[in-house]
Amino acid sequence: LAEQSFRWSLDNAYALILRVDGPAIRASIDGTVLFEVRDRSADALEAGGVALIVDTGSIGTKAVRVKPL
Repeated sequence: LAEQSFRWSLDNAYALILRVDGPAIRASIDGTVLFEVRDRSADALEAGGVALIVDTGSIGTKAVRVKPL
């Protein structure tokens, strides 16, 4: 639905927040909003979970939290 370039540095920690409210999705890193989109597709999910997927390289995470709005 959306993507945004982000300047990052190896071994720096970043706070990524994805806020999903119905079809509205907002992504921010360290308090800066990167994008806001609405999923208006016919096959949009009404419920689900979260996954961390890395295509190339590696990922490190301290915590993943999912909570109601």
